[in-house]
Amino acid sequence: KARLLGQDRSKLASYPTKIKKGLLFVWPHASSEKEALGKDPFVPEELSDSPNWSCFDVPAGWRVWLEQSWDPSHAPFLHQYALPNFAPEFASAMEPFHIQDLGDEGLKVSHGGYMQSNMGMKADRRFMPPCANSTSYLYPDGRIIGFNFYFIPTEPGKVRQITTSYFVPSKDESKQKSNLSGNMMQMSKVVLKGRSLGSAETKVRRSWMASALAWSQERWPELGRIRRGLAAWKLLQGLLGDQDNTILSFQDSVGLPAVQHGHLRQPRESEKYGGPASEYLLETNADALVARFGAWIAERGGGPFGSLKKDPKPVDQQMVFDRWMAHTSFSKDAQAALSFLCGLAEFAERLVACSCLAAAAALALGLVRLAALPLLGVALGNWGAKKARKKAQGFLSALPLAPALPKRKLWE
Repeated sequence: KARLLGQDRSKLASYPTKIKKGLLFVWPHASSEKEALGKDPFVPEELSDSPNWSCFDVPAGWRVWLEQSWDPSHAPFLHQYALPNFAPEFASAMEPFHIQDLGDEGLKVSHGGYMQSNMGMKADRRFMPPCANSTSYLYPDGRIIGFNFYFIPTEPGKVRQITTSYFVPSKDESKQKSNLSGNMMQMSKVVLKGRSLGSAETKVRRSWMASALAWSQERWPELGRIRRGLAAWKLLQGLLGDQDNTILSFQDSVGLPAVQHGHLRQPRESEKYGGPASEYLLETNADALVARFGAWIAERGGGPFGSLKKDPKPVDQQMVFDRWMAHTSFSKDAQAALSFLCGLAEFAERLVACSCLAAAAALALGLVRLAALPLLGVALGNWGAKKARKKAQGFLSALPLAPALPKRKLWE
């Protein structure tokens, strides 16, 4: 035993780690223990002790995902029709950003609205190295909606996105009911109330159905997994994510390399904001944070970073819309929900077969009216099987099942 333990092959490297609000932070250098002890990982204080984190593997690199999160003005253009009031005609010019450089602690930013429906909003953003973006929107009625992202590079051209959100209701209920419309109202519906900080402070009366569901989940834990998996299904089907994946994967794999290798033009520095030479510059107020982020990276992180492919090619469509590799393959909740839906479809298909036999027997016996009941079972079974199979497909790919065309409609 002593001889085996002395062998190099019997040793494992260990690294400093910390767990905060359900996230595991790792310092991937054995010599960074002192740094880990003196540093508290960044997780917004507004979040509860156990937030509902979602995890997705997405195409495109770390740089373009962070840059996209620094430019909110893209929303009415890239995400048009994904939510009400998200359309180019509703876009508004942004006022100058207020950017504070925190040195090695990142950047702190505040800005106003970017659409007609949220011009009274105040946004606060925080970049915390190496990969965190925390954003909160304070609306005129007093409610707050927050989004928190971690973009972790896993391999060239891929990022694991860990995200959650929170919602704080307005303290003035009369304002909340009367002064909320358009995008503000829709975003309040998008952010799950289960992640609300405000609701945790008030006692909510449970319905008998909620109590029965909670009891069932305690008795059969698999029900909890299925329920959480079906909730994740709603996030997987969102147009916003597919629109982001489509554009950013093309930007990372084709757009950036095309400029870097001189196929379009040479990268150039911003005359208005400074920073390193960039592949794209518009010199508007909305570009200030992207430019400052590039300068921060160049000063401290050895940047700029981006794809260096010599032969720019777009990412395969199947990969862009692959739900299995993006989420389901490593999510036990999604796998439980997928198995449940497949089982439901198989049950519905058996119901169709049994109902057909019952209808045939009733007709053979001359019981025409009685045959209507099993025929109703056939119709319900076919409908249920089709719905369950279609929903199950959402855990595997955003592309529809054959014989439909393998296309995903992202924009009008």
